[in-house]
Amino acid sequence: MRKKSCYVIVFLGILCSYFSFARSADRGEIRSGETKTGFLSSPGFADSWNFYGGEGDRVIITAAEISGYVEPEIYLYPPDSGELEASAIGPNSGKRLDHQLQRTGLYTIVISDYYLDEEGDYGIALVKIPGAATSPTDPDGGLIASGDGKTGILTHQADTDIYQFYGKVGDHTVITAAEISGYVEPEIYLYPPDSGELEASATGPNSGKRLDHTLEKTGLYTILISDYYLDEEGEYGMSLTKIPPTLPPGIYNAYPSNGSAICNMNGSFSWDPVQEATGYDLYFGEDVIEPLEKVGDNLPSPRLPFPEMEPGRAYYWHVVAHTSDGDVQGPYLWFYVPENCVVINRVNPWRCEPRTIIRIIGENFGDTQGDSLVHIGRKTFDSSSPRIKLWTDTKIKVRVPKYKCKWFKGEDSRKVKVWVTVDGIDSNTKRLKVLKPAICP
Repeated sequence: MRKKSCYVIVFLGILCSYFSFARSADRGEIRSGETKTGFLSSPGFADSWNFYGGEGDRVIITAAEISGYVEPEIYLYPPDSGELEASAIGPNSGKRLDHQLQRTGLYTIVISDYYLDEEGDYGIALVKIPGAATSPTDPDGGLIASGDGKTGILTHQADTDIYQFYGKVGDHTVITAAEISGYVEPEIYLYPPDSGELEASATGPNSGKRLDHTLEKTGLYTILISDYYLDEEGEYGMSLTKIPPTLPPGIYNAYPSNGSAICNMNGSFSWDPVQEATGYDLYFGEDVIEPLEKVGDNLPSPRLPFPEMEPGRAYYWHVVAHTSDGDVQGPYLWFYVPENCVVINRVNPWRCEPRTIIRIIGENFGDTQGDSLVHIGRKTFDSSSPRIKLWTDTKIKVRVPKYKCKWFKGEDSRKVKVWVTVDGIDSNTKRLKVLKPAICP
């Protein structure tokens, strides 16, 4: 009977643990470049998060205690309801899981307390290679060039910032990172372009790090900056030196850039041409629980009109350039469409001579107290300019600049773009035909 009773007790213990785990909170999706927070509480002491990944992608997941005495563990489950694929466990307040995905689909991250008995807040961050370096919730990071210095903030425990640069085999790199404020001890992790294993790092418990390394591959490298114990908040500075500093083939000057607000639905994706590129593929979407969709296939030029988009949403996009030496992968970039876009409905009159006062009619121009600008061709006027005669939420009166006769280049008129910027958000554009004055030959 003792033996039988013992089995019953063990069975009940396992059953109780199962039901506690099953009642974990579903926190929803998490994207690459995002840092989020959760709360572990009774019953269950576990949360779950989801992200879409492809076979061969590398993920780095960090989790750390913010408040209470939680010791968050990381469990990673594959898309097909299979067995545990990877984990980072143990009795400490910060964890880091570095893993190459074995399947394609919607992965699940489960965060639970080590002893399943402590309540408290925790932070979680996701890095996916290839994937976005920044996000709407964590804008620190992005592309960095040789000679650049950047500052960032590790906003709370588990936060990881992502920087990317193009390099070639044999290039020598020196990467530095150091604490500016708080008690952060920033560490440096360098990952290669092919989602391979960690290539180099500078780690340890001190406030300044220096990584001196010769690159082993060619393509888009990823630098991760995180705190040594994953338990401190604060500001840091980092820099990159690459020898030689020349720019290898890559996707540069991409528009929209990271974090852009886009209201001009008639605009286009664009980027600098890649030398000897034979075509470009462009991928676009929300990058939440499905992969980005290919919306441009072997494009002959580095441009594609925007697809249909909805206000209040963030979108991600990515370009691949085809060359005879292989594909050149671009960074994953995001932008958003505001709920209340700045919109120009019409410009009246739409044709006029220089120095004429025109009316710009539209929506959400705001007031003149913000960072508000009117653009007429290459001329820009802030809201305090004497050329601005009226500024309301729906109407702007502005005097067209004075153009010299030679500006018309012998033509009777020239067309210029007119648009408005309100608090950093650009409106759509309208055309204005500027007529050559009668005094011009």
